[in-house]
Amino acid sequence: MRFAILTSSTLRLTLLDRHLIGRLCIPLTLTLFTFMTAGVVGQLLRVLTRPESYALPLLASARLALLALPGLTGMLLPAAFLTAVLITFARLAEDGELTALEASGHSPWRLTAPLLLASLVITAISAFAQLEGEPWARRQLRNSLAALQGAALTRPRLPGSTLSPLPGFTLIRTGQDGSGLLLADDRGGGRHSLVLARAGALEYNPRDHALRVHLQDGISLEAGSEGDYQRLRFDHARLEFPLQAAGTFDLAALSSGALHARIAHLKTMGATSVMEELTLARRWALPLACPAFALLAMPLTRPHSRSRAPRPRAYLLAIGLLLLHYLLLRGIDAFASHVVAASPPPVVSPAHLVWLPDLLLALLGIALLQRRSRRC
Repeated sequence: MRFAILTSSTLRLTLLDRHLIGRLCIPLTLTLFTFMTAGVVGQLLRVLTRPESYALPLLASARLALLALPGLTGMLLPAAFLTAVLITFARLAEDGELTALEASGHSPWRLTAPLLLASLVITAISAFAQLEGEPWARRQLRNSLAALQGAALTRPRLPGSTLSPLPGFTLIRTGQDGSGLLLADDRGGGRHSLVLARAGALEYNPRDHALRVHLQDGISLEAGSEGDYQRLRFDHARLEFPLQAAGTFDLAALSSGALHARIAHLKTMGATSVMEELTLARRWALPLACPAFALLAMPLTRPHSRSRAPRPRAYLLAIGLLLLHYLLLRGIDAFASHVVAASPPPVVSPAHLVWLPDLLLALLGIALLQRRSRRC
């Protein structure tokens, strides 16, 4: 049995290491470019289908779509790395290099070492994108969409024009010149209210990403508990509410420091912080899967033969492993949603279970590498 321990001498960039890393760079670059292009195009289509971006120029929509790059980098870089390492070993098997390297005394552990070192670099880049890049991009995208929605709502409207800035909240322009406003609010859980003003103006507050409604000389009707309406006249009134694009709370938009502070605050208050801890752990889950992917690539590659083409098999293996990792994480998310409503809380936190897919893949890779080393 030839078992090469990964020491500093093993990880020095020898000619073999540089050759393997060089063979990895081309498929990694092409795969990442393909994945990122598909992701940006998908984000662009989502931006273009939003009502507030209908009147937006295509170039401005493309800029909004590019805000998805940090999140896509953190998510797609590990997937591209897995596909690239499998393709790299498949190409080595097709060219006969893999058989020659093993016959010359290089163990599977020795051949995996440079790709394992490359996986640490990929992990660092992906983790930074997940921890800091994606939350920043989410905040920028939400603020930009809120500004677009605010600009669309405050444009001059014709009489009879209807606006719905929030679900259950409707604004209708009234009067011959459209200067009046009729507000219908059905957000009160069965309690309806109507506000009719002779003059009304809409103003976007960019600091709080909220819509201000200024009303003059109007009447308010609010449904009572017995079905009657309470009537109230006013001379001046002002309403302010967050826009739909920025009003919902999103844990994914919080930075890692803000998540840690929120978790500490919730524990001080005695409240549950399961979803916050799960969000923080999930940001590490996919980047830390890269070393496990590097461990799996070599033992899953078979020598080239006419009946088995290694390269198509590499694509299928990449899809299968990514699907397995995704399904395990989705199962943990479903368990976390059940835990939030459960009482008392379970012994094992869902945040700890997030590491289970990475651990299982790493143990599988080590076992398969050990098995292949015994055959050498």
